[in-house]
Amino acid sequence: MFSQNFKNRYYKLKNLWFQIRMWGVGLRDETVDENILTGKKVIIIGPAESSLHYMSGEEIDKYDIIIRMNNAPFSLKGKEHLIGSRTDILFHCCSEDPIVGGGVIIPEVLFQQKVKQVIYPMDEISLLSHYYRVRLKYSGLNISRLPGSYYWKLKQNYKGNIPTTGLQTLNYLLHSDCKELHITGFTFFTTPYIEGYKPEAYRSGEKAFELAISSATHDPKDELRLFREIYLKQMNTKKIFLDEELTRILQQIPPSSI
Repeated sequence: MFSQNFKNRYYKLKNLWFQIRMWGVGLRDETVDENILTGKKVIIIGPAESSLHYMSGEEIDKYDIIIRMNNAPFSLKGKEHLIGSRTDILFHCCSEDPIVGGGVIIPEVLFQQKVKQVIYPMDEISLLSHYYRVRLKYSGLNISRLPGSYYWKLKQNYKGNIPTTGLQTLNYLLHSDCKELHITGFTFFTTPYIEGYKPEAYRSGEKAFELAISSATHDPKDELRLFREIYLKQMNTKKIFLDEELTRILQQIPPSSI
């Protein structure tokens, strides 16, 4: 059994190797401009079916910035009238595994949806190679990552090992200086995914929950607790709107049971 120190040294060397390869082709490791959302009307559309009933696609397309996660842009076709046609910012875990990761990135689809930026939210040393690999593979995309402070501050109070891309994205948005924030399509693995987001075998809420905890990495119940805490702290600093399903979940589950 390898020690954790040995593993950390291995990951550091692996990440350094990827950085050297990036430098060799003229790519820099860049963090996102934290003013990108300042003063904007923002909507984030998660992968749960509840996103289909929040507002019309025409209304969604009027927002300044439309944010989606992982495989969402690639399962959008045919649903534009319900959840909009644009993706301005994509948060992606940079693992292209279709089941436990964010799914394969298809640049042509992102260009069609006018994606301005792809953002990697994590700062876990064992996972950074995913980010570097994607930067090298899709050098034509504008790919950056969040400052590590967001990740580590969130993880301090997290009972699982690694927060999901969804929770990390919500945490960033709730702490941003956006003028208005709409959140839809997040039910913390209690309802089905939107059709096409995950393979059909993992689409139901029950299967999604099982998949989330299968690697002992994520803790959906604790993610709901953390989201609720962050939301309650930020709700008086900006206009935040939740869809009906997420509102119901927050109202029905007492804090002590989350």
